[in-house]
Amino acid sequence: MATSYKRHGSLLSFRLAEEGEEIAPQFSDTLATYEIIRYALSFDGLCSKVNHHKSVSEYFTPGEALRRNGIEQLVRLGVGVEDCDDLCAALNWALHHSARLSDEDRNAWRESRAAERGL
Repeated sequence: MATSYKRHGSLLSFRLAEEGEEIAPQFSDTLATYEIIRYALSFDGLCSKVNHHKSVSEYFTPGEALRRNGIEQLVRLGVGVEDCDDLCAALNWALHHSARLSDEDRNAWRESRAAERGL
């Protein structure tokens, strides 16, 4: 690791206790709407990123195999160099609001972010 960085990153994996296939991707999407943590296909760079493991790495794995291996609800969080208080606030916000945000809310957020970036 470069000695010029004051904070060290880490990759965390955790499962959400709630039942249902939509919970983990819903949580991951909601966490990304907080804008401190980005949704990621890979964990490169210095910013914090999140993904729902099944949606990214196990997309073609049958659901039964995912359940048998206990990874259908797995969320991966790559912690970057952001302030710890900001990351904790983002996680708390997503834990308390992910069930309240509708798919329409999340889609509207994605569309607005794409428009801001000219995509």
